[in-house]
Amino acid sequence: MIAFLNNLTIRQRIIVLTVLSSLGFVVFGAWSFKTLRELQINGPLYQRIAQGKDLVADILPLPEYIIESYVVALEMVSEADMEQKMLLSQRLNKLQDKYNSKHDNWVNQSLQQDIADAFLNGAYPAANYFYKIAFDEFIPAIEKNNENQINAAIAGLREAYVKHAREISKVIPLITQKVKENEIDAEIETKHATILMIVIMLITVVVCVFMVMLVAQTILKSLGGEPKQVVSIIREIALGNLNSMINLDKKDDFSVLASVKAMQYQLQTIVDQIHHQVEYAVAGDFTRKIDLQGKQGFPREIGQSLNQLRIVTGKQIGRASCRERVCLYV
Repeated sequence: MIAFLNNLTIRQRIIVLTVLSSLGFVVFGAWSFKTLRELQINGPLYQRIAQGKDLVADILPLPEYIIESYVVALEMVSEADMEQKMLLSQRLNKLQDKYNSKHDNWVNQSLQQDIADAFLNGAYPAANYFYKIAFDEFIPAIEKNNENQINAAIAGLREAYVKHAREISKVIPLITQKVKENEIDAEIETKHATILMIVIMLITVVVCVFMVMLVAQTILKSLGGEPKQVVSIIREIALGNLNSMINLDKKDDFSVLASVKAMQYQLQTIVDQIHHQVEYAVAGDFTRKIDLQGKQGFPREIGQSLNQLRIVTGKQIGRASCRERVCLYV
């Protein structure tokens, strides 16, 4: 990883850090969104809980529980006014329509199997039988005012209602239990999702911190030290101070500071050579020349120029000496 980062520019390293940080937060955000979507109002868990409560509301007391229909039938028996009996008959018909409408709605719902068995396969046939007796036997007997037929029909209605109520009594505990289970599942899933989000966030933070430290380390390694230190040394060299101590890490041959130290050495070497050439010239020795072997670029050009200067100066001084000797001779 460090070798890979060392081959990148500072811009590229920052881009890598930004991309990794962004990816971490994207994953964290995506998981957070998924969790909130799952548990939010009208989310899947909420809908299952609401479904169970809606079913209870439809059963107790209306319209999927036929107790009101049974009460209306008993009122028709005790009612003496035929017109009122017919109004009660119309009310019973509306109650049947409501029951069938709600039943059709729940048939299309994805109820759990035990609830569907008790509610759709147990309570419904008894209710359907109740309404069949009510409209095929009970109401015609009421219209005829035939007491024997009314009593027989009432007995059939009572039997159907009792069977229906028995099945309904099985449904309510099942629904209540399922609602509690769904609520517990929602709580457990919320806790797990929260823990996972925290873990993702911590991992992201740790990775980001690690990458920042790693990038910072590679940048410092490329510079050879703190930026202020490097700038300070370069400034001293620019001011002509070639004696600044430059401390490098072991095996540091490629950093900016290592290059600055190499430059400092080359400049110091050139200055020393110039100084020596001046000393030789003052002593009248123009035979010493600068060794150009191994020198390249600016140091080689300076060496060549000094060697050329030595030759020209030596010749000029030689000619001047000759003329001086001739004049003395004359």
